[in-house]
Amino acid sequence: MAGVFPLSPACDHVGTLTATAAGAADLLAALADPGALAPPQAGRDGRFSVGVLAAQLTDPSVTPQVHQAVAKALAALTAAGWRLREITAPWLADLPQWEDTLAVIVCADAAAVHRGRDWGRYAEGTRALLDYGASITGDQYDAAIRQRAELSAAIEANLSGVDVLAGPTVGYQAPEQDPPFGAGADAAESRFTGPYNLTGHPAISIPVPAAGLPIGLQLAGRRGADLALLAAATAAEELFARARED
Repeated sequence: MAGVFPLSPACDHVGTLTATAAGAADLLAALADPGALAPPQAGRDGRFSVGVLAAQLTDPSVTPQVHQAVAKALAALTAAGWRLREITAPWLADLPQWEDTLAVIVCADAAAVHRGRDWGRYAEGTRALLDYGASITGDQYDAAIRQRAELSAAIEANLSGVDVLAGPTVGYQAPEQDPPFGAGADAAESRFTGPYNLTGHPAISIPVPAAGLPIGLQLAGRRGADLALLAAATAAEELFARARED
């Protein structure tokens, strides 16, 4: 995090934006302390085990186009010999809760980071988030931190016996333009990414075959096992690329 202006010290991470998952692995290797990265397991045959978060696919925020594209991508993994099994867990029963927990921590942290600055010169959306953060009590913040610890343990337990967890990145296809602040309040933009933002589990979004603008498949792995996650993502991405060519 050295040199990165903080937003939320409790949740901030440095990520990568690359054209491919393999490119993300190369960039991460250049950026990160090698001692902090657990190497992927040797002897892989290009097939991985996947825990499918079915509750995400059936969430009301997921459009039929996204559901169809993600389900088709998961079927392609199965056809290629990947081992898929459905994951059910209490934390998946109320996904909007984790959006609220993330908002409490990030907005309270951001308000503390920006305390003493002239908020009047910030954009309207930024001011609204900072005002909300300033209103959060210590008890509310502490409760959110406890909820984060419970979620982290639950996700780690769900990763037992599988290489990655899988679900949609967001419930809708990429928009042509970034909507104005507040327009996407009901779009559940962070509903599926937020849990991993909270816990620090590495996650990656890769595009799946679909007409028009991209639809994302999100894969998540164990804490500290970024390279293992990227190995699985690279294999999936290569499989989807072959499907497009066919």
